Amino acid sequence: MSNTTGATCGAGSTYPLGAPEITPSFCWGYCCSVPPELKLKLGFHVEEQLNPKGEEPIIIWWSFFSNHSTSFYASCEDVKCFVTNKKEYQDNQRNKAFLFDGTFLKPNDLPLPRQPDDLWGLFQEESPKNNYLLSHSEVMDLFNITSTFKRDSTFPILLRDVKSIEWLESSKYFVPTPKKNKYLAELSPVVYVHSDCNPPSGRDDFVKELMKYIKVDSYGKCLHNKDLPKSLIDPLPGMFDTKFYKLMAKYKFTLAMENSICDDYITEKLWRPLHLGSVPIVLGSPKVQDFLPSNHSAIIIMDISSPKKLAGFIKLLNNNDDMYNEYTAWKKTGVTNTYLKNALQKRNFIDPHLRFQCNICKILHENKRRKTSGLPIFRYRSNHSHYGCPGPLNFDPKVKPKPFESIYRHLYYQSVFEAKAVSHFAKLNRKVTSNEYLSRIYSNV
Repeated sequence: MSNTTGATCGAGSTYPLGAPEITPSFCWGYCCSVPPELKLKLGFHVEEQLNPKGEEPIIIWWSFFSNHSTSFYASCEDVKCFVTNKKEYQDNQRNKAFLFDGTFLKPNDLPLPRQPDDLWGLFQEESPKNNYLLSHSEVMDLFNITSTFKRDSTFPILLRDVKSIEWLESSKYFVPTPKKNKYLAELSPVVYVHSDCNPPSGRDDFVKELMKYIKVDSYGKCLHNKDLPKSLIDPLPGMFDTKFYKLMAKYKFTLAMENSICDDYITEKLWRPLHLGSVPIVLGSPKVQDFLPSNHSAIIIMDISSPKKLAGFIKLLNNNDDMYNEYTAWKKTGVTNTYLKNALQKRNFIDPHLRFQCNICKILHENKRRKTSGLPIFRYRSNHSHYGCPGPLNFDPKVKPKPFESIYRHLYYQSVFEAKAVSHFAKLNRKVTSNEYLSRIYSNV
């Protein structure tokens, strides 16, 4: 028995009336401080033993981002939980939560049979191409609590790549338009830096077509036509090198294109050019405008019907300094988007995994207290809006998919039937063999 008409957690989800209050901020949860020792434990080999006389709830990372065996007591404000990734604790009679790192979720390896009070929590900050199972309601409906990049998630992970308002507004790397115009003698007006080629967003096909109408410097492995300085070739340190930032800041426009199209999936591909003072040309979240510094700070590809028309618009701005400067004016006047400003001011900087884990710990303790007091426990339920994303799409349906891109189409199509199989066995509430799972998938095709 529960009442789910309480206050809002994420933008489109609710938590039960009377549940521990979730602060109205981007802390998004009960636990706004995590002891520093937790950061050393989660994901590393730690062996603490469960105290058999204790009563602390157990949190089991069923699918985990680390191969290290981990078991330890985690203190979250005034409560404590035993955290482990050892599946042998599944049958322990204490209050339990099973957490899943979505990228490593295996559809035929779920903690079944599921006890009525067991909480299942999903953590996923990566793009849908990492695990298309999560794009379907049959799978998302299995979870109680989520922490994803979606605002509708129970504990959303938003703006993870934005350091602060001051970082966005910074003019440290900003290059004035007259100086950018001089760089056009050696640089193209547009830059593209990607090495994850032919992803499901179809960005490479779009850029390849765009290159027919305007010059684009491409430094990454995808559509490569220009080399980075040797000191910047190593992608991980190179992308955060001051020299790389200074080079990117010379460009008037940056193609900021995500590997997948999904609401609220926004990464450093957008935030870096905004920080540097280059105008981003965005392919990504259909709701990206909600997060932009101003109404005139980026070019949205979805607002323009074709690569050819986009090239024409870029040329128009490139040849008209006043029009171009309208897109960078916010760097001088400051961020005007109040939603973005409020979100950044209230955001919590704790590692998202740890924050989610502590929120779950608090919920387990509260439900344990209510059960002991004879009160109904708080029940939570996830749904498709907490993560669900559309399948791969080309920017133009007439363009024939490349072979590698077709892999994503196949994976998404396959995931439709996998999701149905997962739901089927979850309802039966029993473990499933690999052969049973495969047989069920084929019967659905």
